[in-house]
Amino acid sequence: MGRILINPSGLSKPGTYSHVAIGTGQTIVHFAGQVSFDENGEIVGHGDLRAQVIQTMNNLKIAMDAVGATWDDIVHRKVYATEMGEPGTIGAAIREVTGDAGHPAQATVQVVALARPGLLVEIEAVAILP
Repeated sequence: MGRILINPSGLSKPGTYSHVAIGTGQTIVHFAGQVSFDENGEIVGHGDLRAQVIQTMNNLKIAMDAVGATWDDIVHRKVYATEMGEPGTIGAAIREVTGDAGHPAQATVQVVALARPGLLVEIEAVAILP
């Protein structure tokens, strides 16, 4: 496994990320920000934050599969969203894709816009591979 996740006592108990992720492997892989495009470059889930997060995470998984990475290799994830939706929407959609994998260190940032009108979320990640 390429990481150790820590949530130190004295900090809040996060449900969808870890406060500290220690990379223990030898190769660092940076995954470019993924969005909710299908393989033809069309937006999946117009106007639906949950659907866009799921498609985006599935696209990230395709990139991870290309290098043999798993969710347990991800040490950092950054989420950019033009809207946050109802509390927990983004985290719940991420969990739908990642299942029981521990959640890495994460930043979630609200932005004014993304690269193309209609995109609601972009997610980038860093993995440590042995």
